Amino acid sequence: MLNIWRDNYKVYGRPRLQMALRSFGIRIGTSRIIRLMHQFNIRSLMCRRFKKPETHVDYDQRPNLIKNWRIKL
Repeated sequence: MLNIWRDNYKVYGRPRLQMALRSFGIRIGTSRIIRLMHQFNIRSLMCRRFKKPETHVDYDQRPNLIKNWRIKL
């Protein structure tokens, strides 16, 4: 597992390590891979970027009618 991680420029994380081991015929569970990664101090150099959901509409947005609305008591 350590050799696979080093051979791939220390970029592989748990999912890719699991797929690489499976390609060699080694079936290991997720929790065991996580435990071994902690034991060997293996961390991926890359992290998944958070992609903010975007709103795409073809029409103009309606005005906010209650933005400056105040209740008179």
